[in-house]
Amino acid sequence: MKATDYHNEETEFKIGDVIEHVDDNGNIHRGKIIGIDPDGNEKLKVTLSIEFDDGDQGFEQSATCYKG
Repeated sequence: MKATDYHNEETEFKIGDVIEHVDDNGNIHRGKIIGIDPDGNEKLKVTLSIEFDDGDQGFEQSATCYKG
């Protein structure tokens, strides 16, 4: 699914892609996309369900992520 990434570029995110997530403190966390949900009617905004390398799972906005 096409969405805006951390670098404000249109990117194709797919389930299984390895991504980097930048948290509110500027720390980078690596993970794999396990689900993708569109955010209502807003173009190029999606929520990514991510399984992080440390075993945690979470939901993050595409704008906080980029392909690693």
